[in-house]
Amino acid sequence: MFSVIIPVYNHKHYVREAVESALGSRLVQEVLVVDDGSTDGSAELVQTISRQYGPLVKLLPGGPAGNMGAHERLNQLCHAVAGAWIAVLNSDDQFCANRFELVHEIARSQKCNFVAGTMLIIDESSSIIGTKRGHFEPEYPLPFELQNININKELNLFRILCSQNIIATTSNMLFTKDLYSKLGGFRDLRWCHDWDFALRACLEGKAIFSAHPLTKYRAHATNTIKEQSPHVDGEVVRLFAWLLEDYPWIDKDPSTIVALRSNRHLGHYVRDRDIGRSDTEAHDLADRCFSNGSGAVISQTEDDGIVSLPSKEAVYAPRALANAALCLAQEDYDFVFLSETLEELPFVYVESVKANVIGRTIKDPLASGQSIHARRGRLVRHVPAFHSETLQKIDLRIVPGFEDVRWEGADIIVGAGQPRAFTRITARPLNLPTLPASSGRPRCLVFPIFMALGGVERNTVEILRALKHKYDFLVVTSERLAAHQNSLHHQLDELEVPCLDLAEVANVDRHIVMLEAIKQSFRPDVVYICNGSPWLARGAIYFRRVFGKTAIVDQQVYDSDVGWIEYYRSNGIQSFDRFIATNERIMRKFVSNFRMPKNRVDLNYPCINSDRLRAGFVDGDHLMEKRRAALRAMGIDYDHRVFAFIGRLTPQKRPLDFLDLARRSRDIENTDHFMLIGDGELADECDDYIACHRLRNVTRLQRYDDVCQVMNLIDGLVILSAFEGLPIAMLETLAFGKPALATDVGDIALVLNEYKSGIIIGEWGNAELNWQSFIEFRERLTEFSENAMRRRGDILDRFSAETIAQAYDRSWSMAMRQISK
Repeated sequence: MFSVIIPVYNHKHYVREAVESALGSRLVQEVLVVDDGSTDGSAELVQTISRQYGPLVKLLPGGPAGNMGAHERLNQLCHAVAGAWIAVLNSDDQFCANRFELVHEIARSQKCNFVAGTMLIIDESSSIIGTKRGHFEPEYPLPFELQNININKELNLFRILCSQNIIATTSNMLFTKDLYSKLGGFRDLRWCHDWDFALRACLEGKAIFSAHPLTKYRAHATNTIKEQSPHVDGEVVRLFAWLLEDYPWIDKDPSTIVALRSNRHLGHYVRDRDIGRSDTEAHDLADRCFSNGSGAVISQTEDDGIVSLPSKEAVYAPRALANAALCLAQEDYDFVFLSETLEELPFVYVESVKANVIGRTIKDPLASGQSIHARRGRLVRHVPAFHSETLQKIDLRIVPGFEDVRWEGADIIVGAGQPRAFTRITARPLNLPTLPASSGRPRCLVFPIFMALGGVERNTVEILRALKHKYDFLVVTSERLAAHQNSLHHQLDELEVPCLDLAEVANVDRHIVMLEAIKQSFRPDVVYICNGSPWLARGAIYFRRVFGKTAIVDQQVYDSDVGWIEYYRSNGIQSFDRFIATNERIMRKFVSNFRMPKNRVDLNYPCINSDRLRAGFVDGDHLMEKRRAALRAMGIDYDHRVFAFIGRLTPQKRPLDFLDLARRSRDIENTDHFMLIGDGELADECDDYIACHRLRNVTRLQRYDDVCQVMNLIDGLVILSAFEGLPIAMLETLAFGKPALATDVGDIALVLNEYKSGIIIGEWGNAELNWQSFIEFRERLTEFSENAMRRRGDILDRFSAETIAQAYDRSWSMAMRQISK
């Protein structure tokens, strides 16, 4: 006997026809209906229908949750059925006559537990306007190998489903309750839950496709399938990543490979070998162990797996050792040259060459012996918290043993001839130094573009600091740092959070295989992408394949119009499991423009270290005394107002607009002083501007170590950016009771207006508007300062790392739950 289940959502005009189409067979023992938060009167109508048809039509409680989504309601209904077979009917569709009698006979004769068939297409008036005949009328041509085959033989239905969803809708599916239980129900997919279920049903049960029409599919303006969203194809990428992770043999079946390559929604089929799995023609990464230079091996390994440290006295930071081990896991590298700076070749900063070269064998890593090949090494840069006084800046070309050195990017080549050609590599688990031992806590792999001195990285460090008791963290970066960007790696060292830098240890074409090896070694439960990178934008679909059933939480976007949001129509990025919007504008863009499911998007603001800011706050006479001394030391008159720019010197931040304010202020003989704090690609241009205009009212600082000291010095912050999320520097300024002048970008206006602590400039890049707004800002500075001081406690509480970290914990936990369903 069959149980019919009908999830209802805003189909008042169609739901009666749907229910009544299910009542025409004696084989239907019950019709279960649940409303999913309809707003068009559907809920009231199904109550009437339930009363009309008595015990045969049962209405399940919808609960207070409102619109939970189709997969949730389907699971609720399936759990409640009494019949051995389940037939799904969407509330805008209808069943064809005699379908249950036909399926009953198919199930009896074929001993199957899943049936689908062809469909009739009806319009809003229930008139037949077409057909959808599965593989006979595919969405796009099937590959030649899948044409004219017996769809019900072996796994042919599965293979065709790997090319496209010929079943099309849950209304076209009948399955046993036992099969439903075996599959674990419908998974959390808005558009593709039917496709996902059918694929798994083919693998775990016996599925039959009937050429007879079983369903009338209604085409109308509000069909879910008509929703234009890049997340639709993103879901396809996600479900196939799950499938390939659960059934790895799929990647070895030639017919299935052909089908997957033809799948236009999948876009690009990433095979196991593309990410360093199961490549018989490639070399395994080697698991390197370290010796102390005398040859004593720390752990058992083959001799050619020993990495020789040059002396017992050499002291290496754990991060440096981990990156060296990951680099030397590639057979193509004979040695690593560690440099304690962000300078590029040929310059290195070292204690001594002997102390900074790590070889792949006990032998001298630079000795070529009788080899006809040159030796290949890799420059691995690592910046410690404090530089040793004995560090030397050396041109590698004058170092003994490196006279004939040449380099290609970060690769160092020593000796005559050419180094061995690079080989393909295969990923494997590695016993990398510093990887945390299993603690029973969830494991989170954090993936920033790099660990530069910037707001994103500072926010990440504070979140990790607040949650390190709850998660085991590993940070993996993907891009090389430039010297002007500085480094926050040392703050990870202080937290004892290990960090691996892909761009330091390998060329970009190997990053995906290295990442696969890291995944196999660390086994994360969740991946948190805290910033975008060009490599990730290009390879998101490969990234998804590596972390097939690992929850991915994405936070690449920091502006609703420009930047990484321009890549968000990529089906690779849209395949990620959860998304964090850093302000309201981005949240609206995700949900309204990209039509990403609301239940997969969170609004998480950046955080500040409120404890440190409270401890560093100084007021009253003590503040005046401390401020006077600090300003005097900088050559600034303590009676002058001080306005600061704090951020990277990049076109986005528009530091030259800030210097234009300083010039105009000087020209009218204002006594205001301006502090330009930061470094970046526009540093030289800013310095030239200051020199050209002889701006003695500007103090230039490349960086600061004590945010409290800076905040105690300034009277106000100036932000003239072309785009922002919600700048941490502004939150820190408000937390010190200081106001801000800022362009209307991100959620800056929302916060400044709420706390009445500054002025918003309605247009960025308008020099005259900037100046007029600055004049008003300084004239009302006392008013804004009083407001900011009065509300500083609210800022400290609302944006504290502890408060914001709870939001991140919820995001990561929800993503892990969603992927486990």
